[in-house]
Amino acid sequence: MIFGLQLVDYRQFNTIVSKIVDFRIAQEQNKGNYKKFRAEYLENELRKIYRADIISGNTKTRETNDASTAKFLKTKASNMRDYSLYDNPLMLEWNTWRAMTMLDGGNIKANLKFDDFGNPMSTAQGNMADIVCDYDDFGLTVEATMQGGQRQYETEGEPVTRHLAKVKREINKPAYCLFIAPNINEACIAHFYALHKMNISYYGGTSTIVPLPLSVFIKMVEDSYKANYVPEPRHIQQFFEYSNELATKANNEVEWYNGIKEKALNWLIE
Repeated sequence: MIFGLQLVDYRQFNTIVSKIVDFRIAQEQNKGNYKKFRAEYLENELRKIYRADIISGNTKTRETNDASTAKFLKTKASNMRDYSLYDNPLMLEWNTWRAMTMLDGGNIKANLKFDDFGNPMSTAQGNMADIVCDYDDFGLTVEATMQGGQRQYETEGEPVTRHLAKVKREINKPAYCLFIAPNINEACIAHFYALHKMNISYYGGTSTIVPLPLSVFIKMVEDSYKANYVPEPRHIQQFFEYSNELATKANNEVEWYNGIKEKALNWLIE
């Protein structure tokens, strides 16, 4: 958590990785007194993060009237420990949003509730997508859930479709949805496959919703970083249009799902 909350833009990725490597090296050199080492390391890192606030004297927090730098840093360190205890659904949405910003090329908005310092406090409200991406020529909603089994279908199937329809009406251009969960329920696979083909007026026509296991999504993000070129919005749109084509050709939802997972694992190979 010392470095994780700093990664809010893909351009910071190499910097954060270097910081983590340096920390691990220093950690090995201070095994005998890790608690003291970590506290000092955290304070030094916080001084860098909040350097502008410290220099300008903007060190008063809501928790206290004490505006000293020492109290300011102590409060920030305490807040960081609190954020490390977030529930899994909140951290999944938070990390998914940060991962989407790494793909670059669009305006990526998380519907999480944030505190005054840009840190997450609660998941998106029930009447909107978790994340909405605007890529100029098209839109994308991203839904992330920890739900599994039949409960996943019961709680996510219809709302995910409705959220996508809402965005389609608002932006008046093509829009797709990426649905992410640790594991994808078979009923969700069947439901989202069928929506590729069903022209439902209430949902703004057919709905291109691609469900992917979290592990596959992580692989997609890793590939975007490792690629020898910067991925563009067109690569994202091509992936979802491939899903539309595959849904038309596939004999059933299982064939479609296996095919789109395979494509996701190699989505930047042209």
